[in-house]
Amino acid sequence: MDLYVLIVSDHNLAELRACLYYKPRHIWLVASNKMQQVAQRLFNVLKTQCTDAQIEILQALAHVPFEGNTLQETDAWLRQVFVPKIELFNAHVKRPCVLNMTGGTKKLSYLLTRAYGWQEIHYQPFGNKVPLERFCLSAQGLDILPYIDLANVTISPKDNALLYMDFVRPHTPNPIRKHTNSLAVALSRLEHAPEWKKITDLLEEGWQQNSTAKFVSIVCSQAINTEFVCLLNSVNSHQHPPLNLDNNVLTMPSVNHKSFQKWRKWVSGDWYEQLIEHWLIHDYQINPKDILTNVQLSNTTDPQGQESDTLLQYNNKLYVIEIKADIPQFKTLGEMESQLTSLSGQLGKVENVLIVSPMLKAKYSNEQWLGFELRCKGKNVKLLTVGTKEDLKPLFGKAS
Repeated sequence: MDLYVLIVSDHNLAELRACLYYKPRHIWLVASNKMQQVAQRLFNVLKTQCTDAQIEILQALAHVPFEGNTLQETDAWLRQVFVPKIELFNAHVKRPCVLNMTGGTKKLSYLLTRAYGWQEIHYQPFGNKVPLERFCLSAQGLDILPYIDLANVTISPKDNALLYMDFVRPHTPNPIRKHTNSLAVALSRLEHAPEWKKITDLLEEGWQQNSTAKFVSIVCSQAINTEFVCLLNSVNSHQHPPLNLDNNVLTMPSVNHKSFQKWRKWVSGDWYEQLIEHWLIHDYQINPKDILTNVQLSNTTDPQGQESDTLLQYNNKLYVIEIKADIPQFKTLGEMESQLTSLSGQLGKVENVLIVSPMLKAKYSNEQWLGFELRCKGKNVKLLTVGTKEDLKPLFGKAS
């Protein structure tokens, strides 16, 4: 394909998918004034994925406005800017030119279909399936062409997010995840939750002290399993073991002991994220390239941005997933849902998923949890309590 013309809108995933399939030599992005920022984001992604293509953003000129609000103004921009440009493009040899009319307003899409004698016109409806519908206009009317299934076109979760955000920066994974014992310890925390709770309650009590000392000690009011203490010590790379149990007193690194911050972060919740990611890849055959974990997403207007536990590209959709082993200190159930939906609201048409541990759910009464389930349902958030790998089946529309 020599030239592929796209109409930029708020959602440009379909256009990106078509470009990755065709790899056209020239790509023009038709962008009204209010679409300049998203056009630049699409431009940036295309530059990295279609390296041989010449890509341009077609926009208003100083003497030719292009707000895209009225038929008259849009028609004038097409006649004065677009038509002369495409005629110049074909001045010597008439080359195959195709229009993708998936995005944009109805009036812009309609006027563009009439602005030039396109070899083909494309449209992709929104849905789980991604057929690229094709037709052409002739003197005899509408000629419908066979559709092309774009389901095998791979788009990374990072590129998907970059259509909506200026920066997508994955954090360095917690080094504890690479420890040979970490998965076994994580699984043990679910399989023996009551025993582990005795230890984690003590750890939380110690970390709430916010002591300036490197280590703090808590008296154990009940017997705890020394084997589990040894397991937590085993996943630490520091020479000094983090935990020491002596005469019913548990000594642990304080919240301000920097040498043990990675270990404390893993113990506090990274273990659960690691386990969920492991199950997705090894038990549900998700390609590791389709999962992005611990991601910072931000824009130039909001450099700090927000963090996402997991972005998953699956079944032609982006899943924004928050994974919570426990509720963060000073947070409410409602705030967990709000954090997820406020981020996903900036990423277009996505699936919102909140995965929580059975231990978190057990902290609330049946009435409280039912209220939270109804809140999540009202905000289109899929709420999953995951204690085994089988509990992830509803994520993929399978019966659990």
